[in-house]
Order: sequence, then C-alpha cells, then structure tokens
Amino acid sequence: MSKKETELEQEQRAERISAAIALLEAQKSEIEASGVVAPPGCSLARYQAKGAQHH
Repeated sequence: MSKKETELEQEQRAERISAAIALLEAQKSEIEASGVVAPPGCSLARYQAKGAQHH
C-alpha cells in the first residue's frame, strides 16, 4: 500500500468513528428525554437462584 492509500483509509476510519459517536450521542439524548435515567456510577447485577439442590 502506498502512503496515500493509508492516509485515505485513516480519513475514512475517522469519518466512520465520528459518525458512530454522533449516532451514539443522538441515541443517548433520546434515552435521556424519554424518562428517568439512573445516575452515573450505577450498575446492574443479575442473579439466578437455582434452589437448594444445585449448591
């Protein structure tokens, strides 16, 4: 690959990343506008109880 192709690929990658960031920011805004959102630092935990015979 020539240096020009590498620069072009880098520019294209940067554009894709910028587009992805913009999309994620838009989705975040939609989620925040839709209702109550947990404060930063919160996490979820999922447990599945199997009963006494599966200890």
